Amino acid sequence: DHRDLHSFPTRRSSDLKSPIFAILAVLLEAKADPNQAGSEEPCAAPVLLAARLGHTNVLRQLLEARGNLQAAGGSGTAVNAAVAGNNADVLRLVHEELALDLTPAAASSLLLEASARNSPAIVDVLLEAKASISTVHNGVTAVGRAVEHNSLEALKRLVEARADVNETGNHGPALLSLVRRSQLSTVRFLLDARARVDEAAPDSGETAVMAAVECNNAVLLKQLLRTRADPNRGSPVKGSPALHATKNNHLGALKVLLEAAADVAQEATSEHATADSCAPIFFAAQMDDERALSMLLQARCGANLMQEDGHTPVSIAAQGDHTSNLRLLLEARGDPNLRLRSGASSVASPAKGSTIGNQARLLDA
Repeated sequence: DHRDLHSFPTRRSSDLKSPIFAILAVLLEAKADPNQAGSEEPCAAPVLLAARLGHTNVLRQLLEARGNLQAAGGSGTAVNAAVAGNNADVLRLVHEELALDLTPAAASSLLLEASARNSPAIVDVLLEAKASISTVHNGVTAVGRAVEHNSLEALKRLVEARADVNETGNHGPALLSLVRRSQLSTVRFLLDARARVDEAAPDSGETAVMAAVECNNAVLLKQLLRTRADPNRGSPVKGSPALHATKNNHLGALKVLLEAAADVAQEATSEHATADSCAPIFFAAQMDDERALSMLLQARCGANLMQEDGHTPVSIAAQGDHTSNLRLLLEARGDPNLRLRSGASSVASPAKGSTIGNQARLLDA
């Protein structure tokens, strides 16, 4: 009864002392039908069951007795079972020793699944069977599948076979997709494989640097900058990396950017300007947490940088009643006497509601 085989799923095919092999040999010598299946799963055809469990010697016995290798169950044929179970020995037995016609088209289809399952040995067999690394299914190649599932070992095999690490899948460039999910080891591998570090998503314009800033991952950001990523290349919507880090109070990312001499006076480009298109220090001046402002000032970001209407970080801090920020700006030689383009005082606007305390500090300055 082949159901006995299913009751020993942990018994390896190399264990020839198992009574299963002797019993099976007796049954097959007695002309037992090697293709007779049970009435329902998991009692599938014996060949399929042996492939699922990775019992290569059992599978060999069944096939020598004319077991049907194409017998299918709920999860497909023996080949499908070998890929799903990450069993390269079974797949190699089927492909090489039994000379099954595993066509390049079939191998290419299975390669996508093996890449997602991080099955490097299976990938090896399929590549030997002339699987195409450029096969696309639903807009994704084998590299894309490996990246989506962070299948590092499978990805290594694909790159060794000269797969393109810069291809753009459903989630953008491979490197960008991995940075978004903070997959450090795989990111390092792609960088070593010469992935284009400043490749941007075609829809949003986001780069790997911006993605690292988004998740405030200082370690990943350092890794990208070491491979000469541009610390100033942002996106049309979010502005520069330093601006995005400041707005979200991502201090770890901001520190790394400042150490890389990011341009902290950079604004969003005019053709993509938004209401938030200004240098980081203007956002830092109106935040309750003074640490970002302190970091920017230490990086010599100008305390007297001026917006188009004439507002400066000093005026923004004063009108927002951010006392500690105002003190930092004045200590950094921020000028409280600069005027708006209209000629009005930039720090004494009643509409902005600056407090008496802050007005006193400005007068003292």
